[in-house]
Amino acid sequence: MRHMIKYKLFNWSIIISLFKISAAIILCIIFFNSCNECGCIDHEAINYNSVADKDDGSCKYCDSTLKQYATKTVSLKDMYSASPHFNQVVANFIFNQDSLRYNDLSCGDNTCKIFLHVESLVNQEMEFSYGIWSAWPYNLNSMRHVIIPANATYNADTVHINGGSPCSILNNSSIDVFLIDGPIVYH
Repeated sequence: MRHMIKYKLFNWSIIISLFKISAAIILCIIFFNSCNECGCIDHEAINYNSVADKDDGSCKYCDSTLKQYATKTVSLKDMYSASPHFNQVVANFIFNQDSLRYNDLSCGDNTCKIFLHVESLVNQEMEFSYGIWSAWPYNLNSMRHVIIPANATYNADTVHINGGSPCSILNNSSIDVFLIDGPIVYH
């Protein structure tokens, strides 16, 4: 008679139980992680995700850089022969160019601005009409009538130049300032 020897290599019931437990744990992890939407949960951020309930560190915020690009001064000489300030520089037209740039298009439009200030160089109030002309890229074509107190500065104009490209440098532009409608009147 032969005896059969049974070798029990594996306890299949234990292996099957471990498999079921592992599968249940994996399914729970997948199920619970799928309920979380990752994204930016900060309301102040430009990429706020209203569906997200788990912050993934991806929040972006608006940032801007204001830079003074250039300053250009154009002098105005009184060329009226009967003037008490004949052949003298009586005013400076000061053009300041600033650039405002944003880090993201959703934060705002990149702009260039040119601020014009007219500075009196005489000890009398003066009144005159002036014109400004410049060619591309600014086309600063304007005319104004001003009264400027003695030795004061008049904030005359702001010219907005919109666009995504960098500002052209003001110093490279030709700007002409001229009198219109008669001579400068001093009070």
